[in-house]
Amino acid sequence: SCYSFEQLCINYANENLQQFFVQHIFKLEQEEYTREGINWQNMNFIDNQEVLDLIGVKSINIMALIDEESKFPKGTDRTMLNKVNRTHGGHKDYIKPKSDQENSFGLNHFAGIVEYDIYGFLEKNRDSFSADLRQLIHISGNSFLKGLFADDLSERSQDSKKKGLTLS
Repeated sequence: SCYSFEQLCINYANENLQQFFVQHIFKLEQEEYTREGINWQNMNFIDNQEVLDLIGVKSINIMALIDEESKFPKGTDRTMLNKVNRTHGGHKDYIKPKSDQENSFGLNHFAGIVEYDIYGFLEKNRDSFSADLRQLIHISGNSFLKGLFADDLSERSQDSKKKGLTLS
């Protein structure tokens, strides 16, 4: 079965946790053993840095392409998939759809291959800051919180002025 944008985000977080584990348990420990001259047997492990780079680390990663396509007024899930296919179609951890009619792609995660249905990717990525949360921060007396979300609050304020609304 195919999974959604949310699952891609969850799997990306899991990939990061796996890499953190690999980095600290295997890579750094083995380097330390070597430095200290400890006799040990090399342990094989899966290094998932390449799939992390593909999803969200390298400059033209999948998440960056989703973000970019989300900003185009005429961007669609299909145009996003076409862009991802063109950019990453040759990557060993990216599985292109079998035909141009398919609305999915696959990724070879450390835990195995996962297929993602592109339906709703752009809309979910565009999901804006909730009006309720924005209002709560606006009425909050916490200046640190207001500072964190100053851009969101000023953006909302500009939108409200255009529509003749107020935030208070």
